[in-house]
Amino acid sequence: MSRKEMKELAKQKLVGNWGMAIVTMLLVYVINSAASAAFGILELVISGPISIGLASIFLGFLRGKKSEFEDLFKGFNDFANNFVVGLLVYVFTFLWSLLLIIPGIIASYSYAMTFYIQHDHPEMRETEAITASKNMMKGHKWDLFVLDLSFIGWYLLVALTFGLLILYVGPYHQAARTAFYLDLIGEKEGEATVETPAEPFEGESFTEESEPASEEVAEIAESSSEESEDK
Repeated sequence: MSRKEMKELAKQKLVGNWGMAIVTMLLVYVINSAASAAFGILELVISGPISIGLASIFLGFLRGKKSEFEDLFKGFNDFANNFVVGLLVYVFTFLWSLLLIIPGIIASYSYAMTFYIQHDHPEMRETEAITASKNMMKGHKWDLFVLDLSFIGWYLLVALTFGLLILYVGPYHQAARTAFYLDLIGEKEGEATVETPAEPFEGESFTEESEPASEEVAEIAESSSEESEDK
């Protein structure tokens, strides 16, 4: 799917869902701001569960399913695991950022699909969804970066409208990123396109070559499920 097609799909799927999308994005902003203002570390504590809830709502839009406002809080159903996932994403990205800004940006794109994967495979534990995201984004970080960059004109308009246009741009951008995830997993064809596992701290770049498609996410999920049954 081309970048233009992803953005068109995002706009199509938001038709009839704009009200919920706008309220959801505003609610996330208010919750994060309140958590940060009340006690800075609290924002980090709720980051994972809230991010998974946000992924849930927008995946519902893109998949043509009915999303509910309470879906925003479904990440709290498995709070401990989702908190750890959010914490590790922050820590890994922060550690890469210590090297310089660019490595931190690259790391953020490596882990960009983590919360979508964790939502679709809640049985995954701790670093599994992060590793799966890293593998999935091999050869695709630049594509997502360019997709994000294509919204820069919109964000300039947000500034010119004193932030009011964010009510349109925020949900639109989030939906486009969700379309990017669905395209990566090949949901239209029902086939995953996740690459071979790699260690979370291996060096990488925006332009690395993609490895052959595999069923990596499904294998990780199945492994987690089997381990849970053994216990």
